[in-house]
Amino acid sequence: MIGKRTLALSSLDIRVRPHWFLLFLAFVGVSPDTIRAQQLFPTEVIYDNSTGVSTSRHSSTRPYGDEIIFGGTFRELIIFQFEYFGEFVAQGDETCTIRFYLNDDDSEGRAGFEKPGTLLYESDPFPIFPDFNTVSLTDLDLTVPERITWTADFDGLTGLGGDRAGLLFRDPPTVGKSFDDIWKQRSTGFWAATRFNADPVANFAARFISKVDLSVSITEASILPSGDTRIVIQGPPGQKVLVEMSHDLETWSPIFFSKLESRLIGLTDIRPDIPFPRFLRTSLAQDKEIIVSGPRFRDDGFVELTASGPSGLRFKLQSTTDLENWSDVAEFTFSTREISILDNQTEANGPKLYRIILADKFEPAGP
Repeated sequence: MIGKRTLALSSLDIRVRPHWFLLFLAFVGVSPDTIRAQQLFPTEVIYDNSTGVSTSRHSSTRPYGDEIIFGGTFRELIIFQFEYFGEFVAQGDETCTIRFYLNDDDSEGRAGFEKPGTLLYESDPFPIFPDFNTVSLTDLDLTVPERITWTADFDGLTGLGGDRAGLLFRDPPTVGKSFDDIWKQRSTGFWAATRFNADPVANFAARFISKVDLSVSITEASILPSGDTRIVIQGPPGQKVLVEMSHDLETWSPIFFSKLESRLIGLTDIRPDIPFPRFLRTSLAQDKEIIVSGPRFRDDGFVELTASGPSGLRFKLQSTTDLENWSDVAEFTFSTREISILDNQTEANGPKLYRIILADKFEPAGP
């Protein structure tokens, strides 16, 4: 019942406004018939152990690899790189297969020490070569968790001196973390952790790169017992986000405008006077800072300030003489040009300080 504010969740509707980003297209080909477009997008290195000191290498004819913990923010894996050394005379049948595993095998009942279990990814066998080499797998499109084990499986080699290949040790990782051990699969299929007593530190050279998700969305919405609206926004950290509200899907008012400090941010409505139903939409805001210039003291006793900011957002200019009690001076909507604002300085009992706040806003809450 809207009159008594006894509301069901269905009283809140969420609409996501699409936001278009710059799309770079690289055209590759030798004739109009063979031209194809390749989309380029921002990336983030989420694990990097490619610059540490390379101390030695480790060879095996069984699958083996490293358990790692990703850093960074995003988990849409698109590129994996690793280093190996080939100590063999090429015959043409030497290959390697890369696999990624979840560490979810808790058959030994040791919490926090789960072995590689569920297979997340398996490459096709690819040829390997003698000497030092770096391999880049660039055809990935995989969402990964915080922790995985990656392994290499070298084939076509005996594993003896002069006919083997091995992963390079490097340490320390500059992005993400890795334990001082490796996983090796025995002939029975059992995974065993192996250490070298820090000589060398058991971290293999590797690099993981994720696609950066620039989308912004409302992932959760609920109506609290108080009648307030709580929403959770997901978006790229460091980007400015705009949340707008409407009652009729025609007129939209901004209610939140801020830079995301983390991937998720929770907001709780402090505007219980706004009637239901409510419709919400969100987008990345244009990257325009709020700038206030002045004050300039006029002969008629007024103080003049100029302000500019993101077009279409409604703000309030407030003043204070003690930094505790703030009074509204003006309410306005930014346009594409600077706005001139007048305040009667003669009414103040001392110097005035000014600030600009969003006229309609949400209070931050835990995500």
